[in-house]
Amino acid sequence: MTCTEAERLVDAYADGEVSLDAALSFEAHVEQCASCRNRLDGIQALRSDLQAAPYFRAPERLVQRARGVSPRATRWRPWMLAAASIAFIALASAGLWRQRAVMADDRTTEAVIEGHVRSLMASHLTDVTSTDRHTVKPWFAGRVDFSPTVIDLAADGFPLVGGRVDYIDQHTAAALIYTRREHAINVFVWPQSSGSATHAVRSDARGYHVISWTRGGMAVWIVSDLALVELSDFANRLDAAMNGR
Repeated sequence: MTCTEAERLVDAYADGEVSLDAALSFEAHVEQCASCRNRLDGIQALRSDLQAAPYFRAPERLVQRARGVSPRATRWRPWMLAAASIAFIALASAGLWRQRAVMADDRTTEAVIEGHVRSLMASHLTDVTSTDRHTVKPWFAGRVDFSPTVIDLAADGFPLVGGRVDYIDQHTAAALIYTRREHAINVFVWPQSSGSATHAVRSDARGYHVISWTRGGMAVWIVSDLALVELSDFANRLDAAMNGR
């Protein structure tokens, strides 16, 4: 990927709206290009500042003046008002639904990252330490009200090291712990009836990557500081193994 191509993608990447292939290519580029890395950091910082800024609604009279319309000059027929109201409600509802979905995903992403960091800082990565999935899976019985699928990917270079119970964004979650060299990988799992089976990829300025999907009534959220290309490989292998593909 060139700097020109990266510049076209940087805004969409910062918003988490690029495909997995594009995210991988962009991530590889910014690791080698300080200029593009600085541009991404600046966009993410600006986004944070704008989200934190207070919002002030302009007076209606000022809005009308800016539009060049006098409030007295505007006359609506009843059927026009009804049609406009229906259109406005439909658009507002769609926009509000999308905004809430994005905000919920952002909130869960941050909670997942915080759970990962917390487990490392408190030296509390596992409650049950074992490389045997037949030991880890039954350990969750009675501790969570669902039965997580536990997969051993040691043969693929991602050994299981144990599990624990965590609480993520108002969800009791089963945390399955894998490693890749010196990197820990937290896999948070909880029941969820709706959601996309497509892998959603998010990254933050601290170097953490999050991959999530929902399949078979379960939400799966993976987080690590492992390189995105390796974490994506892990996610694909885990998803396939969990669903017998």
